Amino acid sequence: MRSKKLFSCAFSTFRWILAKGLFAFFTLVFQIMRKRGDFVGKLKLKIEKNMLESKQIKEMRTNG
Repeated sequence: MRSKKLFSCAFSTFRWILAKGLFAFFTLVFQIMRKRGDFVGKLKLKIEKNMLESKQIKEMRTNG
């Protein structure tokens, strides 16, 4: 019974460390991408392209 509790504690600690590590990794990657400006620039470009396409579709529907 005691070993089961110990295993459970070790597993939850491992999960916590893994979650913290993944969070730190993604935070670091996001900061690097933000510093380069690629991420934000590409995101803005994609949003603008989608807005333009939806506007063109609306115009085609009203004119057609």
